[in-house]
Amino acid sequence: MRRLMGMPSPVACCLSLAALSLACSFSAAAGTAAPVIIAEGGSTCILPDETLAAFQAAIDDGANFLSMHVVATKDGELVVRPDVTLDGNTNVRNLRQFNQYRTVTNIGNGRKKTGVFVADLTLDQVKQLYAVQTFKFRDISYNSRYRVPTLKEVLDLVNSDANKAKKVGVAIHTKEPGYYNELGSDLVPRIMRVLNEGGFDASNFADRVKLQSYHMPVLEEFRAEMDKAGIPPKASLVLLVACTGRVPIISDEVLDEFARIGHALAPEKELLEDLTYAEECGSIISPPCWKTGQFCTGKLAEPYTRGLTAKATPLLSRAHNRSLAVYPYVFRNEGRYMAVDFAADLQQELDYFAGPLGMGVDGLYVDCTRTSSEWMLARHVQLKTPTSKVAAAAAATVAAGKAAAARAADAASTRIKTPRPGNTVPTWVFALVVVSLALASVLAVILVLRNSRRSSRNM
Repeated sequence: MRRLMGMPSPVACCLSLAALSLACSFSAAAGTAAPVIIAEGGSTCILPDETLAAFQAAIDDGANFLSMHVVATKDGELVVRPDVTLDGNTNVRNLRQFNQYRTVTNIGNGRKKTGVFVADLTLDQVKQLYAVQTFKFRDISYNSRYRVPTLKEVLDLVNSDANKAKKVGVAIHTKEPGYYNELGSDLVPRIMRVLNEGGFDASNFADRVKLQSYHMPVLEEFRAEMDKAGIPPKASLVLLVACTGRVPIISDEVLDEFARIGHALAPEKELLEDLTYAEECGSIISPPCWKTGQFCTGKLAEPYTRGLTAKATPLLSRAHNRSLAVYPYVFRNEGRYMAVDFAADLQQELDYFAGPLGMGVDGLYVDCTRTSSEWMLARHVQLKTPTSKVAAAAAATVAAGKAAAARAADAASTRIKTPRPGNTVPTWVFALVVVSLALASVLAVILVLRNSRRSSRNM
């Protein structure tokens, strides 16, 4: 009977495991939500920008939203391209039959652009082209493999049987709306119509659609269209803020005006960093804006130390004080797009902006979703997944002869599906806790009964 009173170590191990599981689940529930991951053009480290293949790769990497630019063809069809011209993102330069369409065109605000414009081609002509890598310093081995997709095709991909359960959203940006208005081609109502036909309506719009623009009049127009459809605009509208040659002054009046109708501010990420000139970046232009030829964007005014809380410029708090989410853009793998402090390591930069000790942004536009997925697993999902901690704690408290129990717990943890980035604690965590407690209780009863019989025989 002394052995029963003393509680055999296997029983203690099981109860300890269950208690740790429960404690860790509460710790996970109290944790902060991971940032929303918005895939800029899909996963474009390797794959050409804004293709179905790049978007599918981003979905597979766990992106919450797919960000894309929408332009219109001559016959009014909406296609997804990173620019109003096709020269830098398709193989159009290699096809002589399209040379006749190359023009110099005014695209608004005194700006002129040379190229083959999407608006001068029909959809059938655009469909003859293949996408190519936009960044020439990246992998070009996938050039000329994927056709230019329509907006409808991207929505069909998101809603396909393979992807439907993932409930990935879309973030749509009207490219050069002033240029299209001059052509008498208003993109906003057509985008709303295609979204509605694709199954995005008042029942799911707030969770799965973001409509983004640098221009308040465009966002106001989207708001009017959403009002007609009975869709609350405040959950979906995103104001983009570009970084120009000097830090733009975003007045309180502009923020107040947008906060009435909008959901989030999306500034170029340098606008949230307090950057100073860095000779090693090879730039003669004052930060914070990245310019062609730079090797980095500058140096943080306050030296970066990993593990210490990061500091943002006042723009972050000014947006948060108006209940606006903040989604900086664009995070890329190459050091030329980062402050020199991060040593060309995107995961360090992501830590600075959105890690547990980061400045506290709410989402991130990234164009290499594989890297952000690895970072999420290491920095956020790990904090929300108690099983690995339970296994480690159990292994530390159980004698060497009982290490098999810890290995079993760890093996169970590897079979658990990784939580979706951007969500709070998934329901399976709590289900796991319940199952752990139940199994521990059953095992404890079995061991107690077995030891009770042995004690009876010994007496």
